[in-house]
Amino acid sequence: PQSLKLSLHGCKRYSPLMQIQTPEPKISFGKRSPFTQELNRRIDAYFQDNNLRKRDNQAMYGKTLIILGWIFGSWAFLLFSPPILWIKLLGCVMMGLALGAYPMNIFHDATHGGYSDNAILSRILSIGADCMGISNYLWRIRHNKLHHIYTNIPGYDMEIHGDGFVRMAPSDEHLWYHQYQHLFIWLVYPIIPIYWFFSELKVFFDACTTGAQYLENQIPKPKFTDILVFVLARMIGIGFFIGLPLLCGYSFLEIVLGLTLIYMVYGFIAVQVFMLAHILEKVDFPTVDPDTRHFDEDWVLFQIRTTADFSHRNPIICWYLGGLNYQVVHHLFPDICHIHYPDMADILADVCDRYGVEYKRYDTLGDVVLSCYRWLKFMGQPPVLEEIAS
Repeated sequence: PQSLKLSLHGCKRYSPLMQIQTPEPKISFGKRSPFTQELNRRIDAYFQDNNLRKRDNQAMYGKTLIILGWIFGSWAFLLFSPPILWIKLLGCVMMGLALGAYPMNIFHDATHGGYSDNAILSRILSIGADCMGISNYLWRIRHNKLHHIYTNIPGYDMEIHGDGFVRMAPSDEHLWYHQYQHLFIWLVYPIIPIYWFFSELKVFFDACTTGAQYLENQIPKPKFTDILVFVLARMIGIGFFIGLPLLCGYSFLEIVLGLTLIYMVYGFIAVQVFMLAHILEKVDFPTVDPDTRHFDEDWVLFQIRTTADFSHRNPIICWYLGGLNYQVVHHLFPDICHIHYPDMADILADVCDRYGVEYKRYDTLGDVVLSCYRWLKFMGQPPVLEEIAS
């Protein structure tokens, strides 16, 4: 359907890296509504009337330099600062915050085609996350395609699939320990990047050999260039994160402890932020008829009811999170740089008011964190209690 193409614009623009041959979408959506047509017209007019570029923005280039400087500066501070415990701990926290900024800002825009029209530049920036242990190849399948197209649909959206450990959707199986998930989730957030690092090694290896799946979706066999990027980027990462400290005289145990703390700081922030758009009380978790696999509403309206925003116009949150607090706008226009999201959100809000569409938003970071907490607690209840509560 035409509305579905909105989610794939970045894939088409970023052809050298983005186009992965996957099975055709298994779910169809309705035709574009008058709401969607009006929204697209207003967004196009915003860029034309203000003579703005959707990508390749000077502000984004400047932000990239700041984040890269933050990463390398924090790493230098950590390696060469005096051997005093509190100073080293401070350096680990600084480095963790810097690493969190990279995927939320630079990598995320680059893999969606929202950073630049230059495919080579976008490719290089996306590979930067591979050095951190995030496979851009698997991310483009799990996140760009399955999550962005089938948002919050159980069995299709990998981002709400908690491997049985966390129950996020009402249709998920309830296990006894889920009643405590709203408590232990705070210990899970920090270790997810470490878990991803090792689990993606296995998934990528299986995809290259015996085959691998995300839920019912077959992961395409990586090409030689994909394998080369996967291996070389990790070798660079090992050299940067382990080789350099060894050359500076740090013991292997000190390196492991330091990297663990760094990645736990990064994970606590970045993983939780990605939860704050979809694992909430206000959003829907729609199930599709297994026979027709069709939704009557158009894809844009579907995205609006399965996604929420928070902390609009908060300058610190908007800058650090890379527009991830504007997830509704991002899902509708993933190939536009997040620098423009605040103004685009105002346009979206106005169109929603005119057509009587609910634009789901939380005023503050505290509000959305509490909503996520309450939803996880609700999902942890046994199904009988859950039905009574609803």
